[in-house]
Amino acid sequence: RSRKLLKRLVATPMVRGHYLASFVLSRVVFLGLEAAVLIGFAWIAFGVAVHGSVFTLVIVCALGALAFGAALRCSWPAVPRPSKGSPGCSIS
Repeated sequence: RSRKLLKRLVATPMVRGHYLASFVLSRVVFLGLEAAVLIGFAWIAFGVAVHGSVFTLVIVCALGALAFGAALRCSWPAVPRPSKGSPGCSIS
């Protein structure tokens, strides 16, 4: 809100659906890369093998990312913000 990002996005010629699709696509791509790196590291370093369906693994990774993202969005308003008059962290 402080940087007025949404107002600038509305002023651009980009369609809102394209912005949302690019955000979702970037999250999916990075999720795939992250899961591949983690599973590859577990296989190389610890000898962990994936037993079962790869499709099920993909679904579980996607649901975990969705749940983490939802929990993060729900808890974000609870993060205390310092008042404008006092810089730094304040304990109340």
